[in-house]
Amino acid sequence: MSDFVDAIKRPLSIPPRFVAYSEKHKIYELFQELSKQLIIDQPDDHILYMKQCLEHAIRKRDIPRIILIAPPDFDKMALAEFFQKEIGLYPITLEDLEEKKTIKKNVCLCNESESLAMNMRKLLKTGALHNSGWILVDVPRTKKEARAFQRLGIIPTHIFQITSNDSIEEEFTKTISNDYLGNNDNKKVEMQKYKKNLRELREAYANCLIEIEIGIRSIEELGKDCIALTKIKKHSGAPSLFRIVLIGSRGSGCRTVAKYLTKRFDLIHVDFNYILKQVHLQETPIGEVLRSFEHRWEGKPKPEMRIKIIDDIEPFVLGYT
Repeated sequence: MSDFVDAIKRPLSIPPRFVAYSEKHKIYELFQELSKQLIIDQPDDHILYMKQCLEHAIRKRDIPRIILIAPPDFDKMALAEFFQKEIGLYPITLEDLEEKKTIKKNVCLCNESESLAMNMRKLLKTGALHNSGWILVDVPRTKKEARAFQRLGIIPTHIFQITSNDSIEEEFTKTISNDYLGNNDNKKVEMQKYKKNLRELREAYANCLIEIEIGIRSIEELGKDCIALTKIKKHSGAPSLFRIVLIGSRGSGCRTVAKYLTKRFDLIHVDFNYILKQVHLQETPIGEVLRSFEHRWEGKPKPEMRIKIIDDIEPFVLGYT
């Protein structure tokens, strides 16, 4: 029994070649997605569920799921439509998720958050968005709604909070405070409500929220910058190997930086010029080719020869032969 306990406590050592394969095919992220769906749905037959869910999990792993948070005066729908045009994300609005029924006065809307989340889940269960991904335009509005979505496993890959710069916001606030027209009073109330809810939403989505300032960009320019950010996925915690390439001119400090990184992250420093000299001195076929090439043309080896050298030393660098 003690041997079994010791085996459990023993640190798990994953060979580097397995880590590289796992990274390439996103194996860790796939099982993470499967585990998440199992916990949320809790099926009776988990083996059958995993077989049926596997293909969907592979697609879902790579498809963006976005929540858009922006001030009341920002045209969120225009930005969402740009996403739809460029990368095919389907825009979902509050109106799409609200129940199609007449709301009576003095009726408690305590379950509205759960209702919105359930309707969103029903929409996802139809399978209509499996291949396209989605972008929520004006929902969730509050922390309560955000928590309801999270409880049902509606988890975004990216959350974009659109902000304006301070000067524009101050000018906007000044305009509202100095104008006593009813329309501007409503805008002031909306902005105050938005700022209150924003603090709570930032808390609910603190782990994946990205703040983007509009500046002087158009909707198209802003959309392109957001789309570029969707291609950057948050690290899932999977085992990974650092693979760093330093490129710089003579005297740029590349070697100094390489030595520091080698020590800091326990990496193998591959100095190609040093390796080239060593291969040049060896009595091997490629060494003979290098010496012959240098003797005849007095030049540097061709790219094909450099690649051959890298291929020869790669097993030793990665730690397996």
